[in-house]
Amino acid sequence: MSLTNDMLNNLDKRRTAKSGSSLLLNSLESTTSNPSYYLTYGFYLLSVIALIGLVVGLFYANLHQLKPQARPVIMKAPLPPKMSRLPGTLTATSAAISLPLSNTIAISASPNNVSADALLKTPVQEPMQDRMNQLYQDALNLIAQNQRPAAIQQLQLLTQQFPTFQEARVTLATVYLENNDSVRATTLLNNGLMLAPKDVSLTLLYARALLMENHATEALQTITTIADTAGDNSTYVDLLASIQQALGHYSDAIPLYQALLAQDPSNSRWLVSLAVSFEKDGQNDAALSAYKKADTAGQLPANLQSYVAQHIRDLGG
Repeated sequence: MSLTNDMLNNLDKRRTAKSGSSLLLNSLESTTSNPSYYLTYGFYLLSVIALIGLVVGLFYANLHQLKPQARPVIMKAPLPPKMSRLPGTLTATSAAISLPLSNTIAISASPNNVSADALLKTPVQEPMQDRMNQLYQDALNLIAQNQRPAAIQQLQLLTQQFPTFQEARVTLATVYLENNDSVRATTLLNNGLMLAPKDVSLTLLYARALLMENHATEALQTITTIADTAGDNSTYVDLLASIQQALGHYSDAIPLYQALLAQDPSNSRWLVSLAVSFEKDGQNDAALSAYKKADTAGQLPANLQSYVAQHIRDLGG
């Protein structure tokens, strides 16, 4: 069979195309089998990766610079109240009490910081307490020197400036009662009890002031509030016996005076009080015995000595 020219031409074209394909494949195989090709391709990949890493690093570096930095928090610690100068002059040697202002304290916002309260603790309070005690001692010295008006003035200033300083309040109330100024003592002590309702010293003095104002019932109600705390305290028992006697409860007063005399048998005042309670309760023989013991004790003031002698005679002694 013979081939036509067209078939030959087509065959030549196919052979040419096949030959071209073979040449292309051979060219690729020769290229991929060449070592320099792999080196070039690997260097290219490393360059691309390095470039990407550089861009990312620059981005995060700029972002960190733009982020606001945390700053320490500056707090001003509250200043303690400034003590005002005591009005007037206390004594020639007494100075006014003042409390210096504290400096501003910077506190960093860190969990390991010391608390503000701890930083605010300064030795200012101790000198103030020492000065307050010194002024109180000055007042006691004035009392010892029988300078009562000056002592009262100083104690008044102390109680006004330091309302919770109960020692000064008790001393001032005692001076008032010794001067028979029960009204001022009652007001002073009542104000103190509003601050310290269970204070034994204040309660005892307040009850005594009420008794001096002839308010025996109120005095008994007041003193009863500290019965558990006072216990067998002689000052408490003595005042309670006096209140019971003032109320006419002589049978209640007798055992109280007997308990006191068990501690101090020669106490002439308690002997006279016991004798009066016996006499008012109708126990004349016991009253006469108590009057005689008080008479022989030899510690009675002149006016009370006359009272005892008269009652001894009245009872047939």
